[in-house]
Amino acid sequence: MNALPEFYEEVRSLLVRLERNDLASQLRDLEIVQRCPCTDFGCASFKVSGSTLPDMFEMPGQSRRSTFANSVDLKAERGKIKLGLDQLGRITTFEVVNRPDVRRKLHRRR
Repeated sequence: MNALPEFYEEVRSLLVRLERNDLASQLRDLEIVQRCPCTDFGCASFKVSGSTLPDMFEMPGQSRRSTFANSVDLKAERGKIKLGLDQLGRITTFEVVNRPDVRRKLHRRR
């Protein structure tokens, strides 16, 4: 999450506050792979890849699914931040709403 260092730190702090160190430890390996294609000016959501922590539980040939099995609402003070997790507990999406600071940085990142 080198593209959004302040946001990364905010998410990490919120996860630690929620006692979700399992998710906080994944953040350093994540890379943004796709922004949400919607045109809603309040949306700053994106998909990520790179979490390798639970890979040891996968069988050879398995791939990450694009849908998420679970989500975690981070109870952010500004806007809404919700993480989508796959079946193995890996972070796959960040649903970010009403955070113009994050949206601006995402759109500069092209």
